[in-house]
Amino acid sequence: LSETLPLLEAVSKDNATRIELTTAIHKTVLTAVPVADADAGAGVDTVQWELTAPITGAADQQAVKALLASFRKEVPLDVKIDEGNLADYGLDAGNGVVVEIWRDGGAQPAVSFTVGFDAPGGSSFIRLSGDDAVYRARVGGRHRYDRKPAEWRNRVLLDFDKDDVAAIETTMRGEPHARLERGDSPGMDVDGLPLPGPWVLSPDPGWPTDPLLADAIASNLGSMRAGELLGPEFDGGFSPPAATIQVQLATGETKALEVGTRAAEGAAFVRLQGQPDVYRVAASTIRQALASPTELRDKTLLNFARQNVDTMAYQEGRVAVLLQQDLATGAWNVLQPDNVDLDVKLVYFAVNTMAQLRSDQVVEDVSLQDAGLLDPSARVVLRFVDGQTAGLEIGRPMQDERGRTFFYVKAGGSDQVHLLREAVVAKIKAGFGRG
Repeated sequence: LSETLPLLEAVSKDNATRIELTTAIHKTVLTAVPVADADAGAGVDTVQWELTAPITGAADQQAVKALLASFRKEVPLDVKIDEGNLADYGLDAGNGVVVEIWRDGGAQPAVSFTVGFDAPGGSSFIRLSGDDAVYRARVGGRHRYDRKPAEWRNRVLLDFDKDDVAAIETTMRGEPHARLERGDSPGMDVDGLPLPGPWVLSPDPGWPTDPLLADAIASNLGSMRAGELLGPEFDGGFSPPAATIQVQLATGETKALEVGTRAAEGAAFVRLQGQPDVYRVAASTIRQALASPTELRDKTLLNFARQNVDTMAYQEGRVAVLLQQDLATGAWNVLQPDNVDLDVKLVYFAVNTMAQLRSDQVVEDVSLQDAGLLDPSARVVLRFVDGQTAGLEIGRPMQDERGRTFFYVKAGGSDQVHLLREAVVAKIKAGFGRG
């Protein structure tokens, strides 16, 4: 008879209370602390994980959840590999990581094993505590457990939800740079809580704010994770900082981030205001958060739901193409010209591109005539099922100082000139067979 292999018990993230990770060098202890004001709704965390040894502080919640995710169900051991010879599998005292997980205040750990080297096929070599047998099992890989204590520290720097933001204010070299604020709430949600208001710039620059970019800034700041914890001794260039980013929450709480003058390829160096530790973060998130008022200007050209489009017309010189959507299937049919088939994939690409079309830049110092928009070289007109229309007019091309080609464009019914990348214009034209 074949041998029945043991199982690792299930421990869910909701009933795990303590995790101990022990190597030959250090022992890391993670403890679940109840959240006093946790909501009762599904998906809301009722505990926060804390580092309690050998250092103390908030733990990296996502890293702990990733570890526990391997045990949300019982883990069957795949196969017994060997008996003894532990060093061959990284399971000896010098190489192994002892993993122990407690649940619901139990006196003994519900899960206790040693993880060694990674095995082929995504498994790991493990041995159960008190047993010299070597097994192969899928427990998430050694990297989930083999970390220095400091690497378990929290890496989410500001940690807020974008809908809880009241304002984001930035300074550059001590001077005011930009301030985004939430306008008045448009009403209540299904739970009777006020919906977040629209984003506005303060003071009012005289143009609407880009809601997608403002939302992205708030969301990315709230979830921004440090790529590396560098400690207080690292010289990131904070005397004085290059910029500050201050987030005011609807609760009245304020969180602030200082950006150092030092930079590296793809990285920026930041610290929480009033705290000494320096962190390395993605430079792209910081650049986005430090957008100027001009960059925050709404650049929307078209915004619609694809399923609401009835017909799309394209006119370029004497060439006219008319497409109609089958609202039952979402397929597109060529109404004009006769006996022409288009690449369906390119049609979908064009529609999806136009559905949330934003320009690269709003242009103030070019007339409609100079932009080639008094008599556009090409025009797209969309008619929706409710009878309304929207359109895009394409003027002449231009090159910027870096040699990149853009087209002057404008939305139908508007006199505001924009610049749109050549590749985007080409994708729209390709949907109508105009490659």
